[in-house]
Parts: sequence; structure tokens; C-alpha cells
Amino acid sequence: MEVEISGSELFRHTHARKSLLVPRKIVACLLANAFFGTLSPQHPNSNRTLNFATFLKSDQHAFGLSCIINYFICVYSYPNLLEGHITIQLNVLEENSTQFWSTSTTLIRPLLGCDSDKIEHTPPHLAAIVNFANPYPGGLLLSGAGLLQEEILYLIRPELLVTIFFCDKMRDNEAIIVNGTRLFSLHEGYRWDTQFLGKPQDLLTQSSSQVISIDAAGMRAEGLKFYLRDLNKAYCGFSGALDENNAPLGISTGNWGCGAFGMNKEIKAIQQMLASSQAGRSLYYHTFGDEKLAEHLQQINNSFVDKKMTVSQVYLQQIEGLK
Repeated sequence: MEVEISGSELFRHTHARKSLLVPRKIVACLLANAFFGTLSPQHPNSNRTLNFATFLKSDQHAFGLSCIINYFICVYSYPNLLEGHITIQLNVLEENSTQFWSTSTTLIRPLLGCDSDKIEHTPPHLAAIVNFANPYPGGLLLSGAGLLQEEILYLIRPELLVTIFFCDKMRDNEAIIVNGTRLFSLHEGYRWDTQFLGKPQDLLTQSSSQVISIDAAGMRAEGLKFYLRDLNKAYCGFSGALDENNAPLGISTGNWGCGAFGMNKEIKAIQQMLASSQAGRSLYYHTFGDEKLAEHLQQINNSFVDKKMTVSQVYLQQIEGLK
């Protein structure tokens, strides 16, 4: 299949929300070209491209190659998996549009789930998956230099890989939301211990998922400026979570920015409670095996809810602690 995509369809930085429908047949074609290294860099001032050459030479190639080959086997064996499309959306916060944090009367919402499970285990009809993203879509995956939450997510849901082709580096006021991706591969473990477990039994019947990519500022980003930056970033992503009927969709998340960045887990969790409450979204929080942390965060949320605390009250309490 021959595919031509014009530069005008690529996401350049704008000041407005933008979306792109990509047929699944084109997704498969792009991934096949990426596998054979035939795609050129798409973005000005950047050499990043959707190309598996470096990745396949890295130490993580065994797990990644298993996932990519499994994707090709699945779409070849079941052509109906190539029907329909995915939607890539760039959500953008307008300048000065988030001046409400210190005055909001919105109540903190109770967590609908806080456990030690994995983020992707929340059913897709209940919540979107949060991708703890690098500013560059796909993170370090294609460079072969990392295998964290984002890189694993892109491998078990290979349709996400086309965001590397279509999307530029995210700015502080941007989030990338992808609708319609399928889970093609099961896995266990993390980082270099990640193991491929084959395709899911419900591959042909599963509901597609929404994935929200938001990048945290980093471990050295301290103080009110960066606290607000990440709070607004989470709000930008969460407020774009909508189901197929354009009704608010819940958020399935976890310790955002607390892996490689090593940020404070309690602070990042409360930021996400604030952002989801202000956005009117239910929050499902998963701590990836840390039961004590799950209990602690549930107690914090219970306290906010029992005291009927508002977003502004919790926000002002938080920034006071930054001084």
C-alpha cells in the first residue's frame, strides 16, 4: 500500500486545539516503513523520525521486537483489525486561562479507586490511560536508551508510535491525546526485566483505549513556577478526556514524574487530584505494587473529601508548603 502524507497534516505548534484522524491501514503502513527504515525526519530542526534502526540494535530490542512482530502478525492474521482509525489530538491551554486555582470553589472529588495495581487495568470505558510522557512523543524508545512506562506503553500499543511521526515536542501548555489504540501485547516486569507474554485473548473484542500524554517538569524543577506548570499540564490533559459520546471520561493514572525524575509521590498525586477535580473527571490512582502508598494517598483524599475542601483550599495549602 502506497501512502503519501503532506506536511500540512503534521502537528506544528499552534495556539489552538487540533486533531487528526489516521486510518489504521495508514498506521500499519507507517509502522512497516519504520521497521525497514524508509521514513525521513518530519519536523523542522529535528532529526527524530519514526525509524526502528537504532532501536533494533539496542539491548531492549528483544522485548520490543517481539511486540512489533506480534503487531504485524495480528493485523495480517485478522485484517479487520485495520478497519477504522485512530484520532490524535493536540490539546492546548490558552495563555492566562488557568487563573482559577486560588479561587476555585470546586470540591475535591473522591478517588474511585486507589490501589497497587497497574494503570492499564482500569477498564477503558471508565477511564483514559495517562502516559507519563517525555516532551518528545515516544520518549527514548527509538534511541534504544530507555524502557520506562512510556516506552513500554508504545510497544504494547504500537499504534501510538505514529505520534512520533505526526507530533512535535510538547510545549508546557500542550498535551497529546490519542483515541482508538488497541492493546496488542501482554507483558510483565519493568525496565530491562520487561517480558513479552503474547497477545491478549480478547484482541478481537476488546474496547479501544484513550491515552493521554503529559510530561512532568523534572526532578530539578522546584518552586511555585514549576508546580503550576505541572498542575496546568495535568489539567490540560485531563480536561480533554471524553468518551465516544463526548461525555467526561475518568482518568487512570499513578506516580507521574516519580520514576526516572524521582519527584515527590504525594505532591504529584495531590496535583492530579486537583487537576481531575477541576476538570470534572473521576480519578483512578494506581501505585504499581506499593500498597502502603496507596493506603496513604487514599487517607489524604478521604481527609479532603470529609472536610469538603475545595480545589483552591488544597491548592493554597500545597503552595504554602513550597515556601
